Amino acid sequence: MPGLSLQYGPSGGADAEPGILKALDGALCEGWRVEVLRRAPGLAVACTRYDGYPVLCFEEGGIWGCLEGRLYGKAGPGLRAELAATARAMLAPEVPAEALHEWVAGADGEFLLVAHDAGTGAVAILNDSLGQLPLVYRDGGGRLVASRHLGVVARLDGAPRFDRMGLAQYLLFRYTLGGRTLVEGVRLLPPGSLLRAGVGGCGVECRRLHVHDFSRAGGNGLDGEGNAREVARLLRAASARRADPEGRNVVLLSGGLDSRMVSAALLASGARAGAATYEEPGKADARYAARIAAALGLEWRLFDDVYPARGRDALDLLRAKDGAVGVRAAFHMPFVRRVAEAWGPAAMAFTGEGGDKMLPDVRPARRVASAEEFLAHVFGRNAVLPLREAAELAGVAEGDIRDEVLRVAAAFPEADWAARYVHFLVHGRLLAWSGQLFDAYRAFLCATSPFLASDVFRHAMGVPWAHKARERLRCRVLELVSPELAGIPEANYGLRPGAFLRGAALRATEALRRHPWLWRRVRRVLMPRFHRRAYGPDAGLVRCLRDQAASGGTVAAWLASAAIERIAASAPARHIWELESLFSVASAVEWLATGRSRLDAYRDDAIII
Repeated sequence: MPGLSLQYGPSGGADAEPGILKALDGALCEGWRVEVLRRAPGLAVACTRYDGYPVLCFEEGGIWGCLEGRLYGKAGPGLRAELAATARAMLAPEVPAEALHEWVAGADGEFLLVAHDAGTGAVAILNDSLGQLPLVYRDGGGRLVASRHLGVVARLDGAPRFDRMGLAQYLLFRYTLGGRTLVEGVRLLPPGSLLRAGVGGCGVECRRLHVHDFSRAGGNGLDGEGNAREVARLLRAASARRADPEGRNVVLLSGGLDSRMVSAALLASGARAGAATYEEPGKADARYAARIAAALGLEWRLFDDVYPARGRDALDLLRAKDGAVGVRAAFHMPFVRRVAEAWGPAAMAFTGEGGDKMLPDVRPARRVASAEEFLAHVFGRNAVLPLREAAELAGVAEGDIRDEVLRVAAAFPEADWAARYVHFLVHGRLLAWSGQLFDAYRAFLCATSPFLASDVFRHAMGVPWAHKARERLRCRVLELVSPELAGIPEANYGLRPGAFLRGAALRATEALRRHPWLWRRVRRVLMPRFHRRAYGPDAGLVRCLRDQAASGGTVAAWLASAAIERIAASAPARHIWELESLFSVASAVEWLATGRSRLDAYRDDAIII
């Protein structure tokens, strides 16, 4: 990814810059460059970027700082003064935790803030409350390496060792839990956290400043209509803050509800914008997106040539995200690249990311009142591969995997298990899985979602569950933002958002989800695109996976070759997501260990069907 990398420690200084620069050279994508932003004894800060990627450096009173990303609604001298004050607080021997907590909670943007004290040599990094610019780090006995590139941190000191529990979690859920990564000793900086080194003579320390709590005790004092109006108001304001004043705005428009809400909210601010949609075989999004764009008068472009994803697309995704995003998303790379070519890398891409997790009732459809019921629901609703096979592939005991999920959940602030599941879902599916994919867009252009504005997120997640039941809040917000768009059917059901039949379908879905085994069977009928197709034995993905396992190299050392071969041999009888999850992990292991991939030999093959 474009973004910041930092090396700090006793072995820094003259040796720090060449080491980190060499690692960053291997992380460059086409059109990117490496810039050294700060060089001091024991410290090197560098950045990979392309023209238009937002990085702002400042210096005041012996404190140097750098902001990657954006803080919306703030600019000019006022922004620099606020950043300088925050940077000084980040480096204070006694952390002003309450003040920094309030600042992080209220700051609207996707950002990383780095601060360096020229006098003491101390360094600190602060991220936004949702961790929208993922940063990984390694603490090596007082030596800190931190980067937006997992591969940079993993390979800086030689071939990495992999975290078997992280491998098992990725195989199961398509993301890792509790700050783990795929690499042993490399951690993901939690949202709303302060990472420091050398402050007051201390080593590396990570402190969580802001933790989300989805307990919902007592509601927020508004009725259902009041909450809908407030979410609509905040969404319009967040869209206006994000709009490029020169009109270089483009909405990545689907046929669903959330991106159309963002489109209408953006235009309501007076901003000029276009829209872009990709065509996915077997789905109706393009047809409904065309109607939405016409209703709003948007210049709309359809990209109908991104499927099937080729090996080169999967390789681009692997290079950009170092395996943090599964190969199923490979088709996003040519789509977003084409959008950047059409609107320019300085354009602001808007999405509806987060709306589907924030506005509906996402609590478990069945009773979850104990640790065992929590685990049953987590694995029943979220696991891609069977627990037994994930454990065998990664070389981890099934019981250890279950215990680790409970350990992660025990750290959540919510008291009851149903609320902890919401935390698991939001921080997993939204921030860890969708968030990493959303971040991949930044390989080509700046991307944002007004739903992830700090005030929108806070209010929407605080709305009582009763107001969200059967998507009442979601549909009402759409009606308030644009009554016309509320009359256009959405792609999943082919029905108007507020239609009686759609409500009945939602009620039926809610009932079926109380029984995950039954819901999986019904989905095979309702969603044939994903549940009736399969990878054949000669599919590019299966052949590449077998090559990876048969090489006797890194993949065979960290994943059970016999299990890989068994799964590959049964590919036609398996859900496509099972093969894609395994292939994603194998490809990530190979790439992170060597900086190379056998996908290079399959560049022109259809990899994702």
